[in-house]
Formats: sequence, structure tokens, C-alpha cells
Amino acid sequence: MQKGLTTPVESVLRNLADLCGQPVRVTFLETASPERLERTAGMLVQAGSSLLTVECLRPVPVAAPGTRLSVEVLTNGNLLWFYTTLHSIAGAALDRLLIHAPAGVETVQRRRYPRVDLQVPVHLVLERTGQPISMAFRDLSAGGGALISKIPVAAGERVLLVFDLGSGLCFQDLGAEVVRCTDGPEGRYVVALRFVCEKDQEQALAAWVNAKLANQ
Repeated sequence: MQKGLTTPVESVLRNLADLCGQPVRVTFLETASPERLERTAGMLVQAGSSLLTVECLRPVPVAAPGTRLSVEVLTNGNLLWFYTTLHSIAGAALDRLLIHAPAGVETVQRRRYPRVDLQVPVHLVLERTGQPISMAFRDLSAGGGALISKIPVAAGERVLLVFDLGSGLCFQDLGAEVVRCTDGPEGRYVVALRFVCEKDQEQALAAWVNAKLANQ
């Protein structure tokens, strides 16, 4: 991963305003050291001239104004990262953070499609023969994934996938191509896939992956 240069505050605020609605991860730090205390996740909902507002998924840890924070905003496969301090905790459920706007941010370039580890059953069908195979995801991104299989599948094979990620996100006949097949643990195989799917399917996968990363 490569870090970009810090940016003047005016540009930072413009960039952060464009990112309202994106997943955010906030780590509470000790005042005098970067040791992690606790972490919460949510969404950037407002970027004002001096304060940013993060709506969290659950009540946030008790912390005093001025507590140092490390903030990460996930967007388009990149991570915007900065240090700042806590202004206050608000909301009836104490689930809203008001934090001071940073003087600059670091841009961390990730792979085009960030991945999450998971174990989800997959029903795979070879397009060429119609052969169904039961597998399971090892990891997943908006651009592809790795499956654990009892039998090998040749590179170049076009396949269709059916799987359910929960929360109503179920994919039927998602197109993919086998990139490679290698030996895996316990006599099984690792089948690497590149998705060949519609734009709305890719966007749905990206949103799901980013939400998962924000909660890690």
C-alpha cells in the first residue's frame, strides 16, 4: 500500500464533503500514545467548516472532548486516513460523533477491489457442461473471490454462481471466469475467480464489502 501526501484543509473539506454517505471507521486513541483503546464504525453524514459528523452503528465508547482519534474513510477501494480529536458525543442513543476537521489526510492506495475473508456456501455451475459443484468462499471482493473446492476446475472455465450474503443480498447466476486453481488445505483446491457481471451487481458487492471492512 502506498500513502499519498497530506492535503491543505480547504481541499480536505471539499473531498470529505463528497464522501458523505461512505463507511467510516473510528479508533479511539490514548492522548499521549497511539495505542488502540476501542473502535466504532458508521457513516460520514456531514462535513462542515470545522466539524465532521459520524453517525455510528451503535452507541460509542465514553470519551472526553479532546480525545485523539484515528479516522478511516473507505471509498472506491482506497482508504482516506487522518488523526483528529473528539469535539463531543451526541444523539439520543449516544451514537453520533462530532469530530474536529483535520488539517490533512493520507490516501492509502489499496488493490482495486478490497477483499474480506468469509465462509459462505456457493453453488457453482460450469457453463460448458452444466455440471453443478458445491463450494464455499474463502474470500470475496467486488471483482472476484477465492473458493474452496473438493475437485479442481480448469483455468479459463466460465461459470455461474449462486450465493446468499444475508440481509436480502442474494446473487443468482453471477458470471465469473476461473483465473487459476491451486492445491489447498486438506486435499482440497483453491479456485480463484474473476467476476464477469453487471455493473449493478459489482456495485452491490462493493457496498457489501466496504460495509464489512468498516465493521472490522
